[in-house]
Amino acid sequence: MMQKKKNWFSSFLELALLVLFFIGILAVLTLPLWVKWYVEFHYGTFTLPLYIKMLVILYISGILAVASVWECHAILHNINLGKPFIMDNAKRLRRIAWCFLPIALTYFISMFLIPSPFVLLVGAAFAFGCAILFLLSELFRQAVQYKEENDLTI
Repeated sequence: MMQKKKNWFSSFLELALLVLFFIGILAVLTLPLWVKWYVEFHYGTFTLPLYIKMLVILYISGILAVASVWECHAILHNINLGKPFIMDNAKRLRRIAWCFLPIALTYFISMFLIPSPFVLLVGAAFAFGCAILFLLSELFRQAVQYKEENDLTI
């Protein structure tokens, strides 16, 4: 297998995703503080039922988003090692899609709890992203199979 020279931008993105992963963990851990501040600032007073609804929605989406960032980082790491078409990357794309699906469902259900067009748009964006990621994971899976079959041919 031919080893390619590392692309500086790809290396930068790998590092940026690692930093984003840790920022995401910090954001999820401090969600109660941020949500309390937001509810008080936006609504003028603290409302416990709204606070709890928002916290549940953001914990679900936050934890799954952090997991997705980690998977993206791992895919980019494999690419930077010169191994873009391996089954591990196809599986990771599929895992990201499975993370996006509950996020989309959470936001669609949230429309009944916190009615807002933005909640609907976030749900639609994650549903679309989920569909695209399932498609890409299948594309990668088949590309890996073709590559493995080709590697066995002399």
